[in-house]
Amino acid sequence: MKYIITENQYTNYRKSIITRFLRRVGRRIDEIVDASVKDIFNGFSKGEGHLEEMGPDEFTSRVINDVFEYVYESYIEPDVEFGGEERDIMMDYLFIRYEQHIKDMYYSLMGQNNITESEDKGRNKQQFFQDLINDILNYIKVGCDKSYDEFPQDISFDMCDDAELIRSIEITDINRSKTEYVLDVRVKYFSINRHVDMGEILYDIGEMMRKKTGIRFWVREKENVNTNKNRQW
Repeated sequence: MKYIITENQYTNYRKSIITRFLRRVGRRIDEIVDASVKDIFNGFSKGEGHLEEMGPDEFTSRVINDVFEYVYESYIEPDVEFGGEERDIMMDYLFIRYEQHIKDMYYSLMGQNNITESEDKGRNKQQFFQDLINDILNYIKVGCDKSYDEFPQDISFDMCDDAELIRSIEITDINRSKTEYVLDVRVKYFSINRHVDMGEILYDIGEMMRKKTGIRFWVREKENVNTNKNRQW
């Protein structure tokens, strides 16, 4: 007879794996994550490649992988066997818990170390800024779907109204003044209204970019594209 595991049993199994993992490493897990971020970042800063080309997602994946390998070798191996499924469970847990924290550290370190100032990295600079905008827009959209108790304090209901309409924000040009970066963007959105001014949410995104990097931004709407082609308005 084939044994069929229920969803509740599998959830309890996942929790037991995570509990075993964390019981061995304890509260040091936060320190290990931060140390891994700085080690990887410092390696790139010393010439081991171009960090902007890696981007925040790949950077986060590398940190999570390094953290798991370190914890496995230092705290779990050899007395506990973690197979492929157990590894996947722990990798999922680390992503859920630390993904945003690692990305925040990435953006902050990039700003503090003036990685974006290199004259020969214009394309990489634009990609870095684009990744940052994409990440913040996604953060707003995800935050707006949270319950009242979990709703992020740095998001307003007005931001949610605009973010719900937006399909993409694309950088079309970058200029640098004495005090800030000026990012010209194309905003694509879907609305039953013929035109929606996105100036307020772009200002908010610029402020969130500043808080993450320490760099001042003016995110300026140069193109406003409503993708709703239904003219029966």
